Amino acid sequence: MPRTKKQRLKRRTDGRFCCVYHGKQFMGATEEEALAKREEYKRQEQEEGYIRENPTVGQYAERWLPVDGVGLRLVTYNIHVTQMRHLCDQIGDEYVRDVKPGQIKKVFSTCFAGLSSEYITHARSLYARMFDTAVADGIINANPVRSQSAKPHKGTKGGFRAITDEERRLIETVATDHRMYPAAIVMLYAGLRPQEVKALRVEDVDFDKGVIHVRSFVHMETPNHYAVDDIGKTKKATRDVPLFAPVRAAMQGKSGYLLSDKNGNVASRAAWAKGWRSYQYAIEKHLNGMTTQHYGHLNKKTRPPWIRFTVLPYDLRHSFATWARDNGVELHTCVEWMGHTDAQMLMRIYDEVTDTRSQKEAERLEKMLIHMQNDMQTMSNNPENP
Repeated sequence: MPRTKKQRLKRRTDGRFCCVYHGKQFMGATEEEALAKREEYKRQEQEEGYIRENPTVGQYAERWLPVDGVGLRLVTYNIHVTQMRHLCDQIGDEYVRDVKPGQIKKVFSTCFAGLSSEYITHARSLYARMFDTAVADGIINANPVRSQSAKPHKGTKGGFRAITDEERRLIETVATDHRMYPAAIVMLYAGLRPQEVKALRVEDVDFDKGVIHVRSFVHMETPNHYAVDDIGKTKKATRDVPLFAPVRAAMQGKSGYLLSDKNGNVASRAAWAKGWRSYQYAIEKHLNGMTTQHYGHLNKKTRPPWIRFTVLPYDLRHSFATWARDNGVELHTCVEWMGHTDAQMLMRIYDEVTDTRSQKEAERLEKMLIHMQNDMQTMSNNPENP
């Protein structure tokens, strides 16, 4: 083997040894210590270069997501963080170059089961953008998310429906002492989003002026806990909503958040989910005239089917828009109350033409036609009519 000459290091006037690598100085009390620092730096430099050229999904997402999120509203960025966390929880330790379409599909089937098609579509778009960047960076040749075999399931259509008159009656008259009742009434007769209701305090209501000041919103800080801030889903999310009589009655005499933890802070995601299911069950007990325990003891062959109360929080917001439009509220006023930036979302999703509205419009047009016919008859009977 060829002999290698041992590097001689300069000794400074203070007695320490110094070596140089790529313009950086490394010093130590001995030559060995200075050389060891240089070698550690070279190792880290090589490792960082390797990570840049061959990162894991978690490493790549960590540096890609903040760049992609520049200019986004905080509430949207937090949704992206949650969606990216799902990806990294499943395949974060995989190298980007090794990710297969089947793994992407499994992320959706594992983490997005039961979620809406819109939410799944947004997540797929986010993942596709990240892997598109990896293609542009030369890390991979093809985007696994865009493969047909990675296509996720369709998901649910969400809770976008107007409740029936019977469901409205049940909400107004049953389980009025339940802890979720005020939240249900606020969504039904003020049209607030669930994330707005979760951040709403009774102190945000001006009972004298008859308005609800929507100023606070929640976003997911961790998978189970909410953080309250002043940035809503849209630019028009901060708004004043009329305080209608049912909402006034439901909130009168209360204080703090509509649902809070033992310390008075906004309740967790799990507490809200548990509370809503408990509220649904309270109404189901009324509908069936018994508890599920009593029902389970009945003869399976002769007992009637258990009647379920399937109303979801977003159904109530949807119903508010439908109710307002059915009762003649002008479109742009309704848009303001709902906190939208324009009428497109309201007309596309919420402004449902119900049988009630159709009947009212038919009656209005029929009255107009009768009036026109009477005018024509009067004119024809008038001898001075030419």
